[in-house]
Amino acid sequence: MGTTRIAILILAHKNQEQLIKLVDHLKTDFSIYVHIDRKSKIRINSENNVHSIKKFKVYWGSYNQILATRELMKIAATGNHDRYLLISGQDLPIVSNKEIIQYFISNKNNYLRGCKLPAVSSGRREDLWRMLYFYFTLGDRGKYLNKYFLFFEYKLRKFQDYFKLYRRIPDNMYWGCNWFNLTHEAVMICLEKMYDNKYINLFKYTKCADEVVIQSILYNSKLLSSIENEDLRYTDWSMGGSNPKVLTLEDYNKIVNSAKLFARKFDDTIDSAIIDKIYEMIA
Repeated sequence: MGTTRIAILILAHKNQEQLIKLVDHLKTDFSIYVHIDRKSKIRINSENNVHSIKKFKVYWGSYNQILATRELMKIAATGNHDRYLLISGQDLPIVSNKEIIQYFISNKNNYLRGCKLPAVSSGRREDLWRMLYFYFTLGDRGKYLNKYFLFFEYKLRKFQDYFKLYRRIPDNMYWGCNWFNLTHEAVMICLEKMYDNKYINLFKYTKCADEVVIQSILYNSKLLSSIENEDLRYTDWSMGGSNPKVLTLEDYNKIVNSAKLFARKFDDTIDSAIIDKIYEMIA
């Protein structure tokens, strides 16, 4: 099936049966590295080429999301793979394993969405919010406390705006989708930078900076010319908000005609039929 060795890195936190199906489908042709949110009750057994860890409590948009990704990259890199693909436990491949491998044979490009963040001096707060403000993760709050936390967060941002108490951030930062398709060289460049305390500490007390850290490393690296501004995932943002639409059977034709390698996101508690249909298609 070719000589390209691919590692699939998975960030997971829910839907155990859906995750098991995903791992079982991919493990026949790829090395699998799964980080399961330490708060979650789900589990995946490590076996042969499936490596499962449960190290960090991961909250949406938190610094621990970066640390979990870094941990997966570090462990997977010891296998010296040709390619590293980061997906979530709610993603699905929408082409066969053979087609994924074929796509990357003799393909040295890095696939990563990114665009430059404006300079702090531009005053464009709407583009800089991930890095400019101080954010604090208060853990699981539940529905009752969540609205009070959001109110506190809103007031904190207003306070920082009023007194101009902003975080110091470099002007050469980039942001984009955190799901990537990287070469071994790119991963090693990222790991070297991500284990530099001075650099990684820039992302403490941020929000959704997992969409900044990798882009800012690679778009400022010698690999810039190898980056394709593409993540190879079909994602539907038509519903608005901070999360993409959960895909269902009505999305099937758009998914299969998307010319992507993966689609996200799916939820077997909402529509398991679309998941079964895609696995039948790519079997």
